[in-house]
Formats: sequence, structure tokens, C-alpha cells
Amino acid sequence: MRHKERFFWIFPLIILILFLVWLSLPLQIVSEQKWVFYDLEGELLFSEKAFAEAHGVDFSSLESWVSAVEDQDFRSHLGVDLSSVLRAAIQNVRERDIVSGASTITMQVVRQNFLENERHDLWYKLRQALLALRLDAHLSKGEIFQLYAKQSYFGNGAVGFDGAARRYFSKDIEALTLGERAVLVGILPRPDTWNPLANAEKAEERKDLVLNIWQQQGLISTEKRDFWQQQEIALKPDEVIEIHAPHFVLFVKDQLENSTVCDVSQAAEIRVQTTVDKSLHQKVLKLARDNLDKKSDKNISNASAVVLDEQNEILTMLGSTDFFDTSIAGNVNLTTASREMGSTLKPFLFTLALENGLSPADEIIDERKSFLTEDGSYAPQNYRDNMEYGHVRFREALTGSYNISAVTLLDRIGIDRFFVFLEYLGFHFKKSPDDVGLALVLGSGESRLLDLASAFSMYQQKGIQSSPRFFSEVRDENDAVICQAEDFFPEPERKISLETAEWILHALSDREARWRVFSRSSSLDMEFDVAVKTGTSQDFRDNYTVGSTSEYTVGVWVGNADGTPMHMSSGNEGAGPFWRAIMRELHPFSPPDFKFSSERDEVQICRRPFENMPNCSEKIVEFLLPEELTDLQTTQRPEFAIAFPNEGDRFHPDSKISVKTRGGIGEVRILFDGVESGDIIEDVTLGEHEIMALSGDERAKITILVE
Repeated sequence: MRHKERFFWIFPLIILILFLVWLSLPLQIVSEQKWVFYDLEGELLFSEKAFAEAHGVDFSSLESWVSAVEDQDFRSHLGVDLSSVLRAAIQNVRERDIVSGASTITMQVVRQNFLENERHDLWYKLRQALLALRLDAHLSKGEIFQLYAKQSYFGNGAVGFDGAARRYFSKDIEALTLGERAVLVGILPRPDTWNPLANAEKAEERKDLVLNIWQQQGLISTEKRDFWQQQEIALKPDEVIEIHAPHFVLFVKDQLENSTVCDVSQAAEIRVQTTVDKSLHQKVLKLARDNLDKKSDKNISNASAVVLDEQNEILTMLGSTDFFDTSIAGNVNLTTASREMGSTLKPFLFTLALENGLSPADEIIDERKSFLTEDGSYAPQNYRDNMEYGHVRFREALTGSYNISAVTLLDRIGIDRFFVFLEYLGFHFKKSPDDVGLALVLGSGESRLLDLASAFSMYQQKGIQSSPRFFSEVRDENDAVICQAEDFFPEPERKISLETAEWILHALSDREARWRVFSRSSSLDMEFDVAVKTGTSQDFRDNYTVGSTSEYTVGVWVGNADGTPMHMSSGNEGAGPFWRAIMRELHPFSPPDFKFSSERDEVQICRRPFENMPNCSEKIVEFLLPEELTDLQTTQRPEFAIAFPNEGDRFHPDSKISVKTRGGIGEVRILFDGVESGDIIEDVTLGEHEIMALSGDERAKITILVE
């Protein structure tokens, strides 16, 4: 029994001794770590040293002001505030998530130096607390605060209190007013969203809160608090130090900081050779601003763009037209923000259809109908004047961007299958298929412009997709390689067949097909081969144009960052001219035409699926595989009839009715209530009406109702 009692005490003693030994081991602090970014030619984009250089600055005078807000017991605890930890633990257990961190200043220094890239779970918090105890055992409170004040991030590239003072007020830290100092302290919990350039209203609210705490802690008088709360703090951003492509720079930094492949934690200086073209970026920025100047009547305040080369390297990531303009939420990167995609998702639906055995010559019925859903019914309408086009082939439905056809096809293929396919291509959706339903193909799923451009570039690459590349290599202060792009990015992967990719490329670069809907002078009509698709989200909140030549893929967005609707602006009218301007900048000389290497061949077929060669009312060029052409030629000419509308169909008085026939030989004439009308019928009155079609000696007749 005595042996067991002795072991009972020895085991905890060993654990305690090991913990004390571990606690006594010094920690290696990476101080003054800074990032430097270069473009693809080695031109400087941004150096954090410009905003974060704090050598020789004594931050001790700030300690009482900061700790009063961030960590009131900083001087008395051992690196961890046990009462706060207990309170946070209870809250986290109740919520089953990390909703409260109870981080002391010491714990935040630990995060900055040792745990920056790790997931914030309970194991993370335990290690953060233990490392804080160890740090507190080796450094004085003054040394810990000096690290905190030097390393804390304040948004917009500003690191450290000194860097933040110069970034937001163009002052040395000693020259800050009481109100300006309160603004900086208020930023600390959420620097990206609470800084005054990102959200001036929130920054003022935080300033007032900090002043209240200082007054309650006895650091300032009530009179001083009231005075500075009434003063609106005037910003004077440091404009001397340039940062080129700021959204791109911050995007790259975030990707590398959170990478498990590229470990930059031990480098004092991180030098990133990026893929962006500084000169091209400046030109695209100017084109964006020029385009907005011409859209003053459309209520469009912002634009973004992504330019990818043949290797899917990001040459330009323009997140907004002015990173520092708070009136347009300029700091929001609109290439990585989730927005409704409009009709830009339609090519991917037709891609999935072809990959699942359907033929480009197949028929889709573009007639207004209600689709049953869990919430009732869904009745999509076409964009142009509520037109309906009856029986059409894939090419016309895609290039004409017919909404009803797309929803009909999605209903046939399945929402879940399409959603999974889009995720397979790299789209990041915030909503589930159940949330969006059949409207998914009309862009209601909300994803990112960067995802759209990357997925679309797959057609240019004949079905092979690469992850968007944003750097070539990363080096440290000794010029030693930390990681290279080959180690960071996955290998290119074939996502769809060559045959499918080439049909989409052929269809979306078909000028004749596009001219049926878009005029010959539209922004999409270039002097060289270009496959292009536009998109407009609900209520005109987002305009897109995405397209590829044989050399580049360009995706652009225009609209308002806060989601305010534009004034009747379509993708062709709003985003199209900006996209066209970038394409012309990229191609001072015409690029090579698209080259097709699959077994597909251009053949003439009847435009209308219910007609057969050679007796077509209209012929088009289609791009078919031999087996698709064989299947097409085996069909028999149907009896002459009106294919659309159908007998007894009901229409609204504002409808435009596009009459379609099948099986006729030669010219077809359409009579509406006995009067020759052409194949478009509009301005109809209420009541019952007769439509008759004549083709040689053949005739067909139906009755419709307008109500």
C-alpha cells in the first residue's frame, strides 16, 4: 500500500518538474518581421518597412492607455488572466465554439509569433495560454508590451503603433492627440474592419468607447472625454509611401500566412516575387476609372478585374477603383468577395450537359412554365422583353443566354449535380443548393470573380484547369528560398474532355450566333477570336463579363460594393466596355485564332431542331462530333405543325410571342387572326386568338388565350 501511495505522489511531481523545465526554456521571438512584394519583373509593389519601421521608438508611454482597454490586469497576472479564461471557457462550452478568447496582451504576442496560422480551437487556446506563461517567465512586462506595440496589425498594411500613426495621421506617435490615440487603440480587436479607412463610422464608435474606458479607469477627466468624443477625428493618410495593387498584395500575404506548405514564420524579412504586372495593373486601374466616368447615369461606383495568362498566373487583380476611398468601400476586394454571378454560370451548365452525353444538336424548349419547388413554384423569364423562343438548340440557348432554356436544362440535369460540378471547378459558394434552387444557373449562388475567371480559363486550356498562381517564389532576408510556386500550387488537372471544352469555346466565340441577341456593334464584338459571356444579377446589382482569347482570360465586375442596384445596366452595357478596353490593351496586335484539335467539325444543320436538311427555313453552322452528326441525320422530317405556342396556351397582354414551326418545306407565313404578322406577335388584346402557319400547300392552326 505504501508503494502505491508513493507512486501516487511521484507521478504528479514528475509532471510538475517537466512543466517547470519546459517553462524555463527560452522562446525564440521573431521580431520586426516584415514583408516585401515585387512584381513579375522585380519592380517593388510594397514594403511593410515603409509603414512599420519602429526602430528606436519607446512604446512604454502607451502601456497604461492600451492595457486599460485590452488587458487591465496586464501588470499583475502571469501572462494569463485566469478569471477571464474561466468566464470565456463557460461561454465557449455553452456556444460549442470559440466565441470568446480572453486573450491577454501576452497571449496576443504569443499568437503573433508562434500560432499565427493555426486554427482557433480549444487545443489552440490551451497552447496559447501555456506559451503565455512561459513568455511571461522570461521577459519583463515592459519587454512584452514593447513586442505587442511593435508587432500589432492595424489594417491597410500598417504594423505597430508607430506605423499606424503615420499610416492614418501622417504623424510620429508622440505627436498624436488624445482622440487620435483612442482611434488606434479602438482598431486593435478587428483591424481589417474597424480601421477608419474601412469603416469611419465604426472607428468613431470605437473611439468613443475607448475614451469612456479611459475616463472610468481615471486616466482622463470627464471634461477631456466629452471634448474628444465631440471631435470628429480628421484622417490624413500617409500618401508618401506607395502601395501598388494593394488588394493583390494583401491577398497574397493572407494566402502565404495561412499556408502549411510555405512556412514563413521564422523569417525576419519575407520577399515575395509575385506574378502581377505592375505596369498592366496601373493601366487596368485607369481603364476602370475611365469606364466609371462614362457610367455616371447608371449609378455605378466601383469596378474590379482579374487578368490571367495562359499558365493561369494572375497578371492583374484589381479589387476596386480606389483602395483608400471609404465612400465606395474601396478596401473590399471585389475579386474575392461573394456576389451573385448572373448568367456567367450558364456555360458551365452546358458543359456538364455535354459531359453527360447530351449533344449540341439536342433540343431545349424555351417556353414559359412553372417549375415545382419545395417553396411552391418558380417561373423564370427571359431577359429581353419576356420573349420566348420555343424549340432551340444548345448553341442558340447558350449564346442568346436564354434564362428559360437554362433553367429547363438544369431541371433535367439536377441542381445538386450542377452545384457539385461548380465546386469541382473551384467555385466557393456561401449558399447551399437548397437555398438557391433552380435560380442557381442564373447566378443566385454567390461566388467570386476570381473563381469565375479561373474556371472559364479551362476552356482556353482545352479542359485542363490550373489553380490561379500569384507568386513564383518566396525568399528570406538572406535571399534563401523559403518556397516556390511548384511546391505550393497543385498540378494542373483535366476537368472536362477536350471535345466539350472546344465546343464551348467555339460556341461562345461564334459572332453569328451572338448577333442574334447582341448587336454587331456591342462591346463583345472584337476584331479577333474571343469566347465571351456576360452576366447580370437580380435587380441589376452586379454586372459581369468574362472571356478568353488564345492568350489571356479576363473577368470584370462593375456595380456598387454595398449592393445598391444600378440603373438598368446589363453585363454587356456595364461591364462589357471595361472588359473590351482591357482586351484591347492586352492585344495591341490580334492574337492567334483558336485552334481546334478534337474530332469536332463545322457542319451546316437546320437552326430549328424540328426541321431536317435540306429543307430548312434557316441553316446554321454547328460544331459536331461524327457520331452527333450521324444521330442528327437519322431523324425523319416531322409533319408540318406549329411548335410554339401550343394549343390553348395562355399569355399576358405584354408578352411577345415568337411563333415556331416544324416540318415545313420552303417559306413559312404566319397569320394572326387572319392577318399576316410575321413570326413575332406583340401588342395583343385580351381574349381568344387564332394563329395559322402556311408552308406551300401545308397549313397548321392553333388557338391561344390572352388574359
